[in-house]
Formats: sequence, structure tokens, C-alpha cells
Amino acid sequence: MTREENIRGGGLPLNLPGLEVSPLFRPITLKGIDNVYYTDCCSAEDSRSKHANYQHDEIMDIDFIWTPGKRLRDCIDNDMRFNWAISSHVLEHVPDPLGWIIEVFEVLHPGAIFTLALPDKRFCFDLFRRNTDVADLIDVWVREQKLPSPRQIFDFLSRSVDGSGELGKRAFEVAKRFEDADRSYTDDQALEFVKYVWQTGNYLDVHCSVFTPESFVEIFNQINELGIINVKISEPIIENGEFIVKMIKVGEPRIAHPGRFYVDVDSNNDCLNQLKADLDHARRAFEDAVLIQNKLKDELNRK
Repeated sequence: MTREENIRGGGLPLNLPGLEVSPLFRPITLKGIDNVYYTDCCSAEDSRSKHANYQHDEIMDIDFIWTPGKRLRDCIDNDMRFNWAISSHVLEHVPDPLGWIIEVFEVLHPGAIFTLALPDKRFCFDLFRRNTDVADLIDVWVREQKLPSPRQIFDFLSRSVDGSGELGKRAFEVAKRFEDADRSYTDDQALEFVKYVWQTGNYLDVHCSVFTPESFVEIFNQINELGIINVKISEPIIENGEFIVKMIKVGEPRIAHPGRFYVDVDSNNDCLNQLKADLDHARRAFEDAVLIQNKLKDELNRK
């Protein structure tokens, strides 16, 4: 089977309404053949301007913009829900992959299939990077990370290798020594990019996550067991430096995002006063403990 057949297959009911996320200039689905709606984080005009130097005039028109900072369900007209979804080489760029997947599933019917195509780190410039793990995904999910984090940026830039040269090709083949590969950036350059993004708030497009087929399935099975998502995950299809995996929506998650604790000073004075009292109590207890400790030290010194 071809790559497109593997992504489009597996039971996707392409005659029913479906969603392709970020089709850009190379969609897996086609208007007029598939019952598909396209979404991306910006308009087609903005994408054409952004990619003007890459000569991709065939960038797809977008049905609705997934506006940064808004949930996908709030960007779709008439509360539409879909029977399937596809994304190809998108998830690895997302600062909060888990939150992003959850938002896609929010607009899918139970039983809908979400097909993802992802790069296999063993066959790209991510070769020598550490695999993303469950803790990484939970961390950025709880934080609701909107921009690539300093860790994600530095890891991507400082560990990326160039596969175009002889050393790079050899590193890809033997997959053993980062030191023998042609690096794309030095550590100093990676740090400068981290500082730049932190100081300006500008978005830097990097691979925020790194997976192998096996690590992806293991991670999301664990997240599924935790109740953060509620899906069935297929065995990955592995081919030509990437893998394809399908997630079937079983139902809604058991666990919602925890939100962020805060105190509304105007409407929660009692709560605020209690917090202050608790803090004062803790401070006094600490000071008392220090006094007792100092007395014991004095007694021991006298002996």
C-alpha cells in the first residue's frame, strides 16, 4: 500500500464529515473526493506569505482557523462534530501535544478515528535526542504550554544533526555517536535562540516532541490508563522514516485538566485571610524550630 492509502485506510469513513489538521500544501485528503474540512492555525493567505520563499503556491484554503489561544471546538461553526480526523507531521511541532490531541477529540464523535503520521526519530535530525516521555507530556499539558518551552527549544537545536553530509549520513546509518555527526547548531547558538524566544515571545518552530513507533504507543497507552484520554490505539504502521498510528475515540476522558489555582481577592476574602493565617502559623512554627535547634546546639557545645 502507498503512504496515502495507509493514512486514508483503516476504516476511515471518508464519505462522512472529517477533519484534516494543517494540510498546508500537501493534503492527504482532497475536496470534492472526500467529505473533508481543513483547519490550521492561520489563514491560507498568511501561510502563502510565510512560505513564499518555498514556492508552495498550492497551499490549501482553510475552512476555519484554529485561532491560537482558543479551543478548537470554539473555532468551528455550528458546533460541528466529525467522524474522522487526519494530521500528517504536525503533532511533533506542537508545544502541548496532549492538550492538542484532547482538543481534536473534543470535536469527534465517539467511535471516530484520528490518524496521525509522525516522523520516526531514528531516521531524521532528531536521531540523537532523548525520547519524549509521559512526564514531559503531562508537564506541558498542566502548564498549557502555548510556545515551545526553553527545554524543547534547546534540546531540539543543540541535539539536531545534519543528515546531508557524509558524517551525517554515516551517523544516520550507524546511529551511535552524536560526536561524529554534523551538528546543525552549536550549544551557544541554541542558547541564544532560547533567550530570544523567552525575551520576545516570538514563536520558533521546532520539533517539541520526539517519538519512535514503540515509544509513542507506550506513552499514550499509559496516558490512556491514567484517564486523561479515552481511546484505543492501533499498532503503528512503519515505513520510510515515519510511522502511522490510529486512535479511536471510545468516549470522554475520566480526568479533566486541573486548571490553575488562584485567589480572587474581591470575592474570596475569607479564603485569602485563611491563607494568610496559615502562612503566619507556618512562619512562627519555623522560627520556633530554629530557636529550639540553636538551643540544642549551644547545649552540645557546652558539653
